[in-house]
Amino acid sequence: LPIYCICTLPPPILRTTAHDFGPMVKNTLNIIPFQNSARIGLQFKRRFWEDDDRIFGGISWTNQPINEIYYPSHGFFQPKGVLIGYYMFGPPSDEVTQLAPAARIEYALRQGEKLHPQYRAEFDNAFSVNWSTVPHIKGCLSHFPEKLTKTLYPFLIKPDGNLHLAGDWASHLGGWQAGAFESARHVVKNIHAKVAAS
Repeated sequence: LPIYCICTLPPPILRTTAHDFGPMVKNTLNIIPFQNSARIGLQFKRRFWEDDDRIFGGISWTNQPINEIYYPSHGFFQPKGVLIGYYMFGPPSDEVTQLAPAARIEYALRQGEKLHPQYRAEFDNAFSVNWSTVPHIKGCLSHFPEKLTKTLYPFLIKPDGNLHLAGDWASHLGGWQAGAFESARHVVKNIHAKVAAS
């Protein structure tokens, strides 16, 4: 029976890994628009968004670089709580990635307090993640503009001999588990069809 390779390494890792992929796959991997993302969790001494503002879960969208604030939909009325203080993609996330951890906290507090004046008085602790600095990913997700969906994407999901690329980044749903499942199903169907025909 033939041997198949299902490769799920994301493009930023594959670009710097020695391989013998065909020229079309190699070129496709080099130009996939793979973008960064950044998040920060802000812990507060009390759940002021519930106590003061009657917010129980959901998202506040802003016109600031922090983009959005997520409120937890669990642990209601507990003494403390954690908000997602920013969730950014692309250039804004690249900028915040360059900041030291303390500066990222200040960045989130300064913008967040415009919506919630309680931020500074109630702030307790924080933890931030920048996907471009995570060693085994080096980024967050792929996003295919319409033009690339028609020109580049077909090469990405087409097998190169017995090599199949898979992952959320190899789907129309980059950054989502649903994309990873869709990609896996596509690859399994291709391999099943080949084996059944042999």
